[in-house]
Amino acid sequence: MPCCGAARSALTCAPGHAADLRTPGEKIFWASTAQANPSRPAPCSQRPSTGRPALRGGTITDYRDPVLFHKPPDVEDMNAYYGRLSDTTRWPTFLLPLSSGAQVVVIFRNREGDAGTDFVLRSADRSNALCWVRLDGHFLAPGLSWPELVDISSRPGSGEGVIEHHARVLLLLPATGDADPPTSALPALASALTAAGATKDAATPLACELLNHPLGGTAHWRQDGDAVMFCDALNSRRNPAGLAALSPSETLFLSEALRS
Repeated sequence: MPCCGAARSALTCAPGHAADLRTPGEKIFWASTAQANPSRPAPCSQRPSTGRPALRGGTITDYRDPVLFHKPPDVEDMNAYYGRLSDTTRWPTFLLPLSSGAQVVVIFRNREGDAGTDFVLRSADRSNALCWVRLDGHFLAPGLSWPELVDISSRPGSGEGVIEHHARVLLLLPATGDADPPTSALPALASALTAAGATKDAATPLACELLNHPLGGTAHWRQDGDAVMFCDALNSRRNPAGLAALSPSETLFLSEALRS
């Protein structure tokens, strides 16, 4: 199954190593995590920083503001963590195991001149990989409805990766855009932000801002008779009428992996 062009072209970024991997899914994973260093990197989520940038109106605010965080982060720690997230020689990835056995891989694509974030689904047997969300100057989004985010976050699979509920919510949020989120969305997101270190005073307005201004825009979602989800966002791959629409087989692969 094809993936986003940027993620697919990344397979050439690790010459001498990609050929050792047998499947498209493994090649994408390798290229996104080990371009310059063939050793397996430790996931960023296993070594969280005490400092986390906060968003207000789409901009990063002063992360030392005591209103935002229970404990103001150390500046050096914050800069070091950001440096890891933006490293152009070793792209950070976060693995989210699904109950179906598949994985969602969030890739910080730190290529010079073509930076962005890719959301890639790897099949349970790792034989297929599909990039269905791309957040950059030519974004393909949204890729998840709010109910799907809740379901995926609440049912982690076994094995390596991010299993903490609040971390899964926050990692998947940029791929989510729902024009009609339920009333439970605001307190749920505020709770995730609080668990990540935000103060209760800051969590609710920040959650409101993030829900009202999703990175990939909003969409109205519908479900067909086979429980397959579609949306109406022009730039979403889950819009059958979109310019980069998923094929029927890709749509089925994604739907089954996300809801199983």
